[in-house]
Amino acid sequence: MAEDTVNVSAGRLTAGTKLQRVANASPLSSTYETILEVMEVGDFGAESDLKDVTRITDFTKVFMVGLPEGVEFPLRCNWVTNTQHQEIMEAQTTGIAGRFKLLMPPAEGGSFLFSALTRGWRFPVVANVPQEIRFTMKITGTIDYQENSPA
Repeated sequence: MAEDTVNVSAGRLTAGTKLQRVANASPLSSTYETILEVMEVGDFGAESDLKDVTRITDFTKVFMVGLPEGVEFPLRCNWVTNTQHQEIMEAQTTGIAGRFKLLMPPAEGGSFLFSALTRGWRFPVVANVPQEIRFTMKITGTIDYQENSPA
């Protein structure tokens, strides 16, 4: 199997990964603005519940998948004093989902488009190190992936 490692993906989250949001939260807008420089994204994606559909005549359990549900995931980002940080922090209070784009650098892949609620935020204060802010987001609705267009 050692010969297979030549084809292993070099994919990784690198500097230049950004979280963007639809400007002004307009439902008709497709213009995104960068709001966070992302350092780390927790498990991102969707999963479906299993539904037990076993009938009395079955000899084993039978399942089917339910509707997909976006996961709750953490984001760790550079702290940059700006109004966008404030707006996403306030979104936790309002409970209104925003439209987001997780944008990878061109060499690393494409972008994920999704809607999410801000479930929480944390601002750990540590002396003599670059500051960061952490958010907990809950995906609501579908997640779309877009390939980067060739340069």
